Amino acid sequence: MDNIYALASGQGRAGVAVVRLSGDGVFTILKRLIKTSMPAPRLASLRSLYNPNTHDLLDKALVIIFQAPHSYSGENMVELHVHGGRAVLNALFSVLQKMPDIRLSEAGEFTRRAFLNNRLNLTEAEGVMDLINAESDAARRLALQQANGGLTDIYQKWMQSLKESAAFMEACIDFSDEELPENTWKEALITVKKLQCDIQQHLTMGHQAERVRSGVTAVILGPPNAGKSSLLNWFAGRDVAIVSTIAGTTRDSIEVFLEIDGLPFVLIDTAGLNPDSVDEIESIGITRAYQHGKKADMRLFLYDVATLSDRPDRPDLFNADTDICIFNKGDKLHERPAFIRDDDIYISV
Repeated sequence: MDNIYALASGQGRAGVAVVRLSGDGVFTILKRLIKTSMPAPRLASLRSLYNPNTHDLLDKALVIIFQAPHSYSGENMVELHVHGGRAVLNALFSVLQKMPDIRLSEAGEFTRRAFLNNRLNLTEAEGVMDLINAESDAARRLALQQANGGLTDIYQKWMQSLKESAAFMEACIDFSDEELPENTWKEALITVKKLQCDIQQHLTMGHQAERVRSGVTAVILGPPNAGKSSLLNWFAGRDVAIVSTIAGTTRDSIEVFLEIDGLPFVLIDTAGLNPDSVDEIESIGITRAYQHGKKADMRLFLYDVATLSDRPDRPDLFNADTDICIFNKGDKLHERPAFIRDDDIYISV
């Protein structure tokens, strides 16, 4: 395979940037960049990096080499821990780009090589990608478990259980005229049915895991001037939406990404549901509010309790398992209204 290089740390200015090189010939390439001896494997060593053509000093770096197959990619690998300024990286990359025996890696190529060299299996490789893209603590924990072989262990146990059950069933068929332990077939069948239940449960949990990765979508719905934008701002901890006493201030949907107790949420503020609206722009906002409500994982129905004399009718979008009724502006009343149930939320934003 070709020798490849890439920035392994994040983009932008930083104290330290990590550049990785992978391939059979990367030690030879490193020798061109340093004028002193090669560092010992797996030991961070301070070395000066030079342009091999002009002999200009590029930077002083911590250099670590990993010999195949004991590296992330399973190939010979070099890590250059250089200063993270843009000029330093540009100078180093300019030198590497001019070398004929190394090229810039494609996206995910280091992990792909790790998979091809049996350093990672497919589920572990997917876990690495999820870990890189994790935006919440729950997503990090889930991805870390997968990257460390959590799914692999589950699948291998299933495979072993299925093989054993198949072997018992084949024995019952092939040696039906011989004495076999009682209930051999029955026990194998019970094992297979349990395995089926485990797989089905795992698939159901996979949907929940997807919510951990992408975030739970929650939409704030309700009539105009109920305090939806104020509630969004309270969750966000900043003034994301314009708040006004004028009904219909929010015309379009506003999305905010939040992390609550380690779980990611996408919270959406919507236009007030005003069935009597004749304003064309407001009507478009109301239509979008309904569209968001239908797609959301949960809905927060917000009402101005000071304007209600009885409990409002349950909206068509309401889902009893996931949705919440919130009665706002409780500070305007002397006591909690009787129509508010125990599972409702009574607040003043």
